[in-house]
Amino acid sequence: MFTQTAIDRYRRTQLFARCLVEQFREPPALTEDWYGVPFAADNVMDHPECQRQMTEQADWDRAGDVTATAACRSEQVPRICLVKTFGDRVATFSPEPLQLFLGAVDDDAATLVGRPTVIAAGGILVLALIGTALIARNVSRPVRSLTAASRRLADGHLDTRVPPVGSGELGQLSASFNRMAQALEAAEAAQRRLVASVAHELRTPLSNLLGYLEALQDGVLPPSRELFTSLHDEAQLQRRILDDLQDLTLAESGHLTYRRVVFDLGDLVEAARIAHLAVAEAAGVRLTAEVAGPLPVHGDQDRLRQVLGNLVTNALRYTDAGGAVVLRAFPAEGRPVVEVEDTGCGIEPADLPFVFQRFWRADPARDRATGGSGLGLTIARQIVLDHDGTIDASSTPGVGSTFRVVL
Repeated sequence: MFTQTAIDRYRRTQLFARCLVEQFREPPALTEDWYGVPFAADNVMDHPECQRQMTEQADWDRAGDVTATAACRSEQVPRICLVKTFGDRVATFSPEPLQLFLGAVDDDAATLVGRPTVIAAGGILVLALIGTALIARNVSRPVRSLTAASRRLADGHLDTRVPPVGSGELGQLSASFNRMAQALEAAEAAQRRLVASVAHELRTPLSNLLGYLEALQDGVLPPSRELFTSLHDEAQLQRRILDDLQDLTLAESGHLTYRRVVFDLGDLVEAARIAHLAVAEAAGVRLTAEVAGPLPVHGDQDRLRQVLGNLVTNALRYTDAGGAVVLRAFPAEGRPVVEVEDTGCGIEPADLPFVFQRFWRADPARDRATGGSGLGLTIARQIVLDHDGTIDASSTPGVGSTFRVVL
């Protein structure tokens, strides 16, 4: 039934459109049914003469449509039969296929098509070879440059760089190579600075120890309790430097051991205040703590106590008598925060970016006199980073400094 309807509707559309074209009129607007067959709706076929001719011819052929489609009922696969029947029925009135002839009609097809085809194929082949050669050259040149640069980099020339080659994949590869070379050069420079800093930090105390021991050996200085105490302090300083270097190496390599538990950060702040209270009273500095409710934290309590102890020690060290150091613990945006604020001498704005670097000192003479190793803040930063936190410093010279840890 659907096939009969599609054939009849398609036939009516073709007959109506042919009639309009013969009268030099514009054919009707078409649409498609569910199966993609084009047809014109009844409301657009409003020309009386063409409508009469269409109806007469369509009614005449409709009986044949019924007979042809009914024969498909006995087939095992009716759909295939119906498709073939549709094609056979519409072929009697569908437009003739357009045929395009190249050259004269009586020319030999092989001669007519063969020669231009061979010429076109040869031209395409030549263009393909030229294009392939150009692409291979453009690709191989930066690859060769990268290969040579990688050899130089492996030979120790860390200043090796390659020129950029656009924004494609080769350009991204060149940029990645340059970033890698820059990172290696920076790591090598940092290692050299570290070795030089360690040598500098150990040279002065060892020279003092060696000078005092030689003086004792030669009898220039008489042995005394005060002298041995001074020598012991120098040895203790060397031991602290070596211990800090070991902790820093383990922390930066990811091998520092952490025993994480849940604890109250407020209790840790209060414990740090009590532990440093005697030193603060001896220095004439007021040490207080402000804790805003319980602050549960999952982390290594001993390592975080080490961080807080380092910050409090530095605050007391650089705060003169009559000043104050305040420890605060409070939540901010759902995260626990610890602040250590002092009224000390402060840090110059130009020095703030370097406070967490190895062996950095704003006042080398004073820091050496108090026994600092110059590694405490670097270790503290690494411990905080291992706890997925951040640590930063703000300071105003002559007013004081504030170190803030967000866990």
